[in-house]
Amino acid sequence: MTKTGIKILAVGIFLTMACGKINAQFSLTGNDPASLKWRQIETENFKLIFPKGEDSLARVYGIELEQARIRNARSSGYLIGQSYKSKMPVVLHSRYVLPNASVTWAPKRMDIFTVNDPYEPTSMPWVRHLAIHEGRHAAQMQFGASGGGKVLHWILGEMAAGAFAGIYPGPAFLEGDAVVAETALSRSGRGRQADFLEYMRPAFDCGDWRDYYKWYYGSNKRYTPDYYRVGYMLIAGTRVFFDDSLFTQEYFDRVVRKGWFFNLQKTVKSASGKSFKESFRTIEENFQQLWNAEASLREPFMPSKQVSKASRMHTEYKGAVAGDDLGIYSLKSGISKPNSLVRLDPTGKEKRLRSFASYTSDLFLDSEGQRIFWSESVAGRRWTLSGSSRIRYVDLSKPGRVHNLTKNGRYFNPAPATDGKVIAATEYPYAGGSRIVLLDSGNGSVKESFTAPDSLQFTESAWIGNRLFAAGLSENGMGVYEVVGKEADGKAALRQLLGPQPVTLSHLRTELAEVSKRPASENAQLSFLCDRTGVTELYSLDVENRTLRQLTSTRYGISSPVFKADTLYYSSLAASDRPQDYKQGRMMYATAVRDLSISEVSFEDIHKYPVAEGLTAQETTLGDTVTMAPEVHFSQTRRYSKIRFPHIHSWAPVYFNYDNIESFSFDDYYKSASLGATAIFQNLLSTGYGMIGYGAHEDPYKEGSWRHSGHFKYYYTGLYPVFEISADINDRAALDIQKRQVTKGKMYNLYNRGRQTERPYFEGNVKVYIPFNFSSGGINRGLIPQIKYKFTNDKYNDQILLQHIVNKDGKDVTETLSTIGEDHLSTLQTLDFSLRGYVMRQKAQSQVFPSLGFGAELGLHLRPGHINAYAPTAYLYTYGYLPGFTSRQGLRLTASLEAWIGPLEDGGMMEGALTAVPRGFVDTNLRSIINSCSESRWRVTADYAIPFADVDWSFLSPVAYIKNFNLTPFFDWSYQTFYWDYKLHYNPGAVTAENLFSVGADLTVNLGNFFWLPYDTQIGIRYARNFWHYIDRFPITNLNKNYIGWIFSVNL
Repeated sequence: MTKTGIKILAVGIFLTMACGKINAQFSLTGNDPASLKWRQIETENFKLIFPKGEDSLARVYGIELEQARIRNARSSGYLIGQSYKSKMPVVLHSRYVLPNASVTWAPKRMDIFTVNDPYEPTSMPWVRHLAIHEGRHAAQMQFGASGGGKVLHWILGEMAAGAFAGIYPGPAFLEGDAVVAETALSRSGRGRQADFLEYMRPAFDCGDWRDYYKWYYGSNKRYTPDYYRVGYMLIAGTRVFFDDSLFTQEYFDRVVRKGWFFNLQKTVKSASGKSFKESFRTIEENFQQLWNAEASLREPFMPSKQVSKASRMHTEYKGAVAGDDLGIYSLKSGISKPNSLVRLDPTGKEKRLRSFASYTSDLFLDSEGQRIFWSESVAGRRWTLSGSSRIRYVDLSKPGRVHNLTKNGRYFNPAPATDGKVIAATEYPYAGGSRIVLLDSGNGSVKESFTAPDSLQFTESAWIGNRLFAAGLSENGMGVYEVVGKEADGKAALRQLLGPQPVTLSHLRTELAEVSKRPASENAQLSFLCDRTGVTELYSLDVENRTLRQLTSTRYGISSPVFKADTLYYSSLAASDRPQDYKQGRMMYATAVRDLSISEVSFEDIHKYPVAEGLTAQETTLGDTVTMAPEVHFSQTRRYSKIRFPHIHSWAPVYFNYDNIESFSFDDYYKSASLGATAIFQNLLSTGYGMIGYGAHEDPYKEGSWRHSGHFKYYYTGLYPVFEISADINDRAALDIQKRQVTKGKMYNLYNRGRQTERPYFEGNVKVYIPFNFSSGGINRGLIPQIKYKFTNDKYNDQILLQHIVNKDGKDVTETLSTIGEDHLSTLQTLDFSLRGYVMRQKAQSQVFPSLGFGAELGLHLRPGHINAYAPTAYLYTYGYLPGFTSRQGLRLTASLEAWIGPLEDGGMMEGALTAVPRGFVDTNLRSIINSCSESRWRVTADYAIPFADVDWSFLSPVAYIKNFNLTPFFDWSYQTFYWDYKLHYNPGAVTAENLFSVGADLTVNLGNFFWLPYDTQIGIRYARNFWHYIDRFPITNLNKNYIGWIFSVNL
């Protein structure tokens, strides 16, 4: 195979794997604490792997997954397991503090992060929600190994299904269909949550009719909700508005039977009789008509006044509380600014107080109005799938400093008691269930706890005097309860105030009498947010007679309400009479208490979502029922060993090195791809993965000969240090290398010459590091100590040969005149020690760089056994970010210094660990020359990122979607000092020092996808103008004043 053919092969493999990464192909879920011991249990179709002691949790998931399996198949056309012989592995990660789940197909498995959703739960239990949603994903992916896909599955293994998913459905379809399933197969699901499509309501009212691809791939200028929404709108809309209940099944049938391209567009057209663009516009208009009809039934709407200043870019305020002063404290984030804590006064004047984490509860004010509390998920120091949810607070006298009330445990949604002595918080134990714990407000210790009954999950709590109340979630929905003590079994005794309904209920608080115009003698009541009318409104509940009052009436709903004096402050996407305000984002509004539209309502009177009801009716017609759930049988619980034979999940009849292909480094093409075979393995706990390969390629040093090479790579993250090991053998012949200075007349040539040996070349690498993570409070912090060792069986002789070419009998003959140094021949090795640390603000969506941050790396590089020939070097590399002239622009600065340690022997060289060459000096031997005779080197760079032209062009879609352009002017300066040796004719031009400069710019176009790959892609051009003074006195090749090159990168 030619080199060009092998390069094409490598790119093809890369694109296949990139498509597969839509389902986390070749990526790790993370790593659980090494101290965990694991168990396994099996049902008929699933193998559940879980931490020891959590058998009951595993059984609950097993039952729910089995019961959802057949129900998911009716409209998808696929049963979990029908295309695979082995059972579906399900790994329960109970130590992670963020609720989520994923289905991965290389190796095939389902990863479930079991902690309940503490902040935005649907109105059905988390276990059932995941069983339906992730079960639908597992059903979807069966198509990748069916029909014609079976052939690719035989050839490529499990990565073939992932490749199919990337090329054909894509994430919007897969996630949208899963949301359709969770909605159609329950009384809940996101299709029955008011806030799920909340942004589209005012957008459509203002004529913001974006096409499917603009909602899918988003924009850096116009806010776009995640692609779950547009996927749901397309699939639910096609099923209901065009009466095609088997749309998902028909789509997969088309892919399997006909394949090729534009299958989604053709399937939609088959259902609607219209083009894809016209069909999606019809879906948008039908949704708007439904919403307008619903809004007319909710009128009249209360007046409102915008308090926060108008914003050009989408901005959101949430979690507000009212301090004792005139201020409203809120969390603020936006498309161009990361999350922060701010203070607003009634005039809208705003002050930023500090950075804030992105995954937190709302804010809670203590009884004295002096401390603001919240819960915040903090990642584990070492283990990515561990961590805690801490109760944290700021003192309003010094709001810039954050204090930890708790550092361990998983506590959510703190509710300070009226007397200020305790704080109620919701706790989600590892083994499942939920508790309300009472924490000492001084030291965070647990004073008492109330465990929820088995059928109930506590979500939030609130106080009225010394009475404790809780919002609870059960299989019938969400309700409100009073905790009145403990039952005989030790669990909480509850008094039901509002029976469970399939609605969302959040922001449980104490509501004062004067707010809802009741006599001051009456006790305070509870208030909460609920979407029972189809939008989220504020309600108050009399805890004695259970009277429920609706306090607000709006067109688009509200969030984060807080009363201050005679005014209600809240966040909303737009005022009821000013839908165009949605472009600003979720702004802060105010309505006087006297203008509230207060009415008594029934909690059982809930809104019906026509599209969701239509989906459920279709599933019922298809034969769905929950009354005939199959009985689930479990095997005996067995030990699951973390140390097991690697599971080979994918393979290919060629050799490829994924890391090399991803970098598109094809100089030594055989290191990326060649004839041969490859097997990829990974354990189900995601702690160990790697590859083994055989390659056959032309000998790089001997034309006409072929080499048969072996390759191995393994990564293990299950111990405290991370280990990366690789080995390659026989890519070429091993070399014996020696430095020579050859003279001929007045010409001098100093070079390393390698002599081929009979030894097959071997290279082994070991890297050990510990990725410490200290991030919290919206600031990313990390520390990474690292050791790298590289061994080869190339041998290097420290002795330098001084040779002269003379003419004898008409022929050039090389004679050795003398030598320098010891005749010492030994293998080449490298050893590197480094320590890197960083502190960074989180980056907003449309920012190119973080707005503020700093990092540094200190390192030592040496070659054991050849200290005289290769001087050990120490280096310092620093980098930082500063804000630009606008919130989206930014400045990146780097500075590095490298110098040798100790005396340098004659002929020695300083092999740099860092590059000292400005980026415009491409394809030169400048680095080799600098290594040969440079004593020290500096490098400073500056990049200023300027995003512009947010065009959001979809005319090339689905092939490519153009978001915007970036212009990044840059400046590189490097300075190096040189020594010279007249004996060896180093530096014959006697250059003592040199300044090198590159000045230029990168111009790139940012794509939301590229050739169906659903990843951000940058394509562009770089121009650099190069400057120097004396460097051309060295024998430098390809030294040019101007450089023009292409830029291409894919953010996988």
